[in-house]
Amino acid sequence: MPRKTKAVNQQIADEPQADSREIILSIQPGNDKALNATQREFNRLVQSIEQTKREMERVKAVVQKTRDKVLTELAPLFAELKEKQLAWLHRLDEIHDTMSLTKGQKKTLAAFILNEAEQLSEVLDDEFVDSLLEKYETEEDMAFREEREQMANQLFEKLFGFNPNDEDAEEKTEAFFERMHERMAGNPFGGNWDEPEQKSSKKETARQKRMKEEAQMEAKDVRSIYTSLAKALHPDLESDPKVREEKTELMKKVTQAYERNDLYELMRLQLEHNSQGMEKMADIVEEQLKRYCKVLRKQLSQLQTEFWEYTQQSDDAKIISDFLTYKYDFSAAKFRSRKKRLLDDINHIQAYIDELRDKKGVVYFLKVIKQSYWF
Repeated sequence: MPRKTKAVNQQIADEPQADSREIILSIQPGNDKALNATQREFNRLVQSIEQTKREMERVKAVVQKTRDKVLTELAPLFAELKEKQLAWLHRLDEIHDTMSLTKGQKKTLAAFILNEAEQLSEVLDDEFVDSLLEKYETEEDMAFREEREQMANQLFEKLFGFNPNDEDAEEKTEAFFERMHERMAGNPFGGNWDEPEQKSSKKETARQKRMKEEAQMEAKDVRSIYTSLAKALHPDLESDPKVREEKTELMKKVTQAYERNDLYELMRLQLEHNSQGMEKMADIVEEQLKRYCKVLRKQLSQLQTEFWEYTQQSDDAKIISDFLTYKYDFSAAKFRSRKKRLLDDINHIQAYIDELRDKKGVVYFLKVIKQSYWF
C-alpha cells in the first residue's frame, strides 16, 4: 500500500517555491454555524491533495539536484572505476597467457578470471569481458550453464505455454498478458474462469445501476466546472492580444486538468479566476459536495499511488534510495559514503595491479585466492 505523504516545511536550496496554486480550496464556517462532516472531509481531502502535489514537486526538485551532483562528482569516478576493472582483467589475462606458471596455478587463475568477468558482465556491457567469458569457460561450466538455461526454459514453457527462445516469443508474451488482463478485468476476485456466468441478483443489478448513475453524476460535475471555465477563459472572446495569450495558456491548464479528471485543479482554477459558482463554497448542496468528496478521494488515492510508484519503481528510485533520507531530503552522508567507496575501490584495484608486477607477487596472490575461494 502506498504510504500517505505529509507536507514538509523544510525547504531545500534552490527549490521552486509555491507556484500559481496560492489559492487553497477550503470551505469556511459561517458566522452562525460550524462546518458539517461532509464539509470538513472536503477540506481535509483538498488539503491532502495539495500537500501530496507539493511533496511530489519537492521530491522531484531534490532528485534533479542530486542527479546533477552525481553526474558532476560521481560519474567521473564510475568511469575511472570501469577503466581500473578492465585494466585488472587485462593484467590477469596477460599473466595467464605469458607468465610461466604451473598447471594448477593456471587453473586457479583461469577460474578467478572467469569469476571476475562474470561479476563485471552483470553491470558492464563490454566486448573484452564477453571474450573472457568465452575464453575461460570450461566444458563443465558450459554444460552447467546450458542445463540451467534448459531447466529455466522448461519452467517458462510450463507456465506460459511457449518457449522463450521461439522467434515470436515477444509477441506471444504480450498476447499472454493481454489475455490475463482481460480475465482479471472480467473476474478480478478469482474463481473458476470456466464457470458459466451467473445471473446477477436484483440487489446486485440495482447496486451496479446505482454505481453507474453516481459515476455519470460525478463526470457531469467535473464537466460542468470545465464548461464554466471554458466559457469564462476562452481566448477567442478577447480582442487584446496579450490577454488572449494569457487565456490561451490558462485554457491549456484547464483542458489538461479535465483530461486527467483532476477535479481539485479545476475547482482551484475556477476559484482563482473568480468564475461563477465557486465564490461561496459553503453554499454547495450536500449531495453535490458528497460527490465532490468521492471524486477527490479517488484523486488523492491515485496521487499517493503515483508518489509511491515514483519513489519506489521509477527510473529515479535508485537515486532516491541511494542518496536521499527516508523523508526524501538529500543525504550528504550517503553521498560522501558512496564517493569514498568508489575512491577506495579504485585505489584497491590499482594496488592489486601493482602487486602483480612480478612472478613473486603473482604466486602469492594465487596462493591467497586458492585458500579464500572455492576454486
